[in-house]
Amino acid sequence: AHANLKVVNSELTAVNARIKNQNDELNRVNDLLLEANKIKEEYIGFFFTQDADIFEKFREFKSKVENAVEDGKLEKIKYLLGNYDLKKEKEKLLQNFDEAFIKLFPNF
Repeated sequence: AHANLKVVNSELTAVNARIKNQNDELNRVNDLLLEANKIKEEYIGFFFTQDADIFEKFREFKSKVENAVEDGKLEKIKYLLGNYDLKKEKEKLLQNFDEAFIKLFPNF
């Protein structure tokens, strides 16, 4: 009976070691999932913010052009069109994207 207890004890120790390894692996996978979810939340927030900002700028621009059209102010329309710098807006968007990316992946 004493020998049987030693065998059972040895088997339980081995089972406990396997369970501990599986728990360690589950914890590692869980940490990766938490990090992935954080990244998703950051990017979703980033794109919502960017989209809202772009929409608001375009709405204001459209409104100014419509008002100038109603008033028949061709020079004002030319001025508004000349001052709307798409290249600058694109550069700002890319810069914001880079900042968000570096924030999420500081070791990249």
